[in-house]
Amino acid sequence: MTIVNTHFFNVPVRVFELTTPTYKAYYDYPVINSTYPKSVIVYELTEAPAGVTFGSVEVTPAGAPFVSSIAAGGRLIILADTDSQSTTEKTYQVAITLTTPTGSVQIDPQIINSPIRR
Repeated sequence: MTIVNTHFFNVPVRVFELTTPTYKAYYDYPVINSTYPKSVIVYELTEAPAGVTFGSVEVTPAGAPFVSSIAAGGRLIILADTDSQSTTEKTYQVAITLTTPTGSVQIDPQIINSPIRR
């Protein structure tokens, strides 16, 4: 039996109010290249004005091998990458919407699955 360990990527997200009502989001790792059969990607809201939370997450194209969840309180997004059987490199777009007191801000990171077997 082969045991495959899960690899974790932690991505801090910071949001600043530039001028009322304009907000700007900054995040590390605009592209994550996962070479692991199983991985978990955590987007964490580490710095933000009051009232800013993660509102939604969508991974495309349709049928992407991810399970997503927004933690209670809206400060964490957890993406479980379940592409453990793929043998070809695939690129996925992630659309993350943050809600603000005056609207929303979107960030668009990428995830590349490069299935190098460990």
